[in-house]
Amino acid sequence: MVFVNPRARFDLVKDPVHGYLRFTKDKMLPQEKSTEADLINSLWLQRLRHIHQLQTAWLVYPSADHTRFAHALGVMELAGDFARTVYEPFYMHNRGTLNGEVLPSINHVVETFRVAGLLHDIGHGPFTHLLDAEFLAKNYNITHEDISAAIIRQELAEIIKGIKRSPDGVFEEELDVEVICNLIKKGGENRLEGIWRPLHQIIRGAYDADKMDFLLRDATLCGQGGMTYGDIKRLMQTTFLSADDPTVQIHYSSLPLLLNFIRFRQHMLEVVYYHRTVRAIELMIAETLPYVVKDLIDGNPLENLLQYRNVTEYAFFAQLNRFEKGSQIQQEVAKIWNRVFERDIRWRLLDEHSVFIHDPRHLHGHLQKEELEQRINAATTLVSNQDFIVDSPSVETPINVFSSGVGTPKDKVCVYYSKKRRDLHTIDNLALALHIPIKALHYRIYVEKRVPEEQCGKLLTEFKKNTSGTQTYNSSLMSSF
Repeated sequence: MVFVNPRARFDLVKDPVHGYLRFTKDKMLPQEKSTEADLINSLWLQRLRHIHQLQTAWLVYPSADHTRFAHALGVMELAGDFARTVYEPFYMHNRGTLNGEVLPSINHVVETFRVAGLLHDIGHGPFTHLLDAEFLAKNYNITHEDISAAIIRQELAEIIKGIKRSPDGVFEEELDVEVICNLIKKGGENRLEGIWRPLHQIIRGAYDADKMDFLLRDATLCGQGGMTYGDIKRLMQTTFLSADDPTVQIHYSSLPLLLNFIRFRQHMLEVVYYHRTVRAIELMIAETLPYVVKDLIDGNPLENLLQYRNVTEYAFFAQLNRFEKGSQIQQEVAKIWNRVFERDIRWRLLDEHSVFIHDPRHLHGHLQKEELEQRINAATTLVSNQDFIVDSPSVETPINVFSSGVGTPKDKVCVYYSKKRRDLHTIDNLALALHIPIKALHYRIYVEKRVPEEQCGKLLTEFKKNTSGTQTYNSSLMSSF
């Protein structure tokens, strides 16, 4: 009777995006050494309560103060649902074997993806990707993904191996920590074998569980519309593994929804993640991060994980408070942050210009940020990064789209039309056919507040002249295509 009772099988937590999220809590089997609750209640997961999901957009969108912790729970639920939807029919059709090899059980695959979804951001620190770029990569040539893998292997492996049950059922196999690490790390799919390789895109793909959750969650809390939970469910329910390859495919009837998802991601990049004020704040604070964090992290985080566990935004802001009575440079850092909190942003947007690229043949020959800065420097007496800043965030369609495993480039999606017709489409050609841009270039020029209006006029003239579209450039734009 205990396995029939849902409240014995799992506990529930209410979520504004997905309704209710499930997780295993009580040990029901002799072989169960741990449950999902043990991971959730670990200090590593709990620290994500103290790290914003949006690294700086919460300073612009007041209601967007949700955390990486809530996001992790959402991805766990979506990843498990997605894995079951895609894998269960394939497993049943093949009766648990493929080419003479026994396939992993359904519940084992589902739980692998639930745990991978729960832990995919476990290594993030304060200001997330900004910390990656300004501190971790520059000082130690690592990212939060490297830290995530180290935490999983060194701190959470025993808990993971002790899990023997998902909210929907039990399994005998031990969860593979290395599979989980490779599922969540960029490039990790190259080290995956068997069924895990095509399935990895449930976590890392064009419409993976991670993107599904953060787009819905961020949009909800930033007041943006465009996608619904029902749209997400349809994308999952019309994606499947072909019976023989196995290749992950999407039914042609959901192509418009897939393109809408990609378009919505571009929209969120433009109006939330790359919002003009969000970017102005990031340009202002980026140089301060190393000064604060270096006093919280004594060396490479991979060599001192327990110290890194205490590095949260709470610790960051507590350190900032101490800076107000510290050395001269510490006081300068504190003043920069006080200006941010008082809404005295150093950089003011002067103008912006967008170029939308629909045809992959037109990806090259566009003006690069560095070249634009040099031209403005040469034509005025103003200095980049002191008097003005050129910012050029690039928005692309994602390339890692449910591709088949062997011999298929990652920028192709397999679309199922019928038993006799399965077409591989490049995402750029699909975008071209449906008239959505495969890349959007946003050129922005910010000016320091103290710069006189006369000088601002010169900046504006040079910016417009060089972004008008009438110039010819030889520089090659970095692109995934």
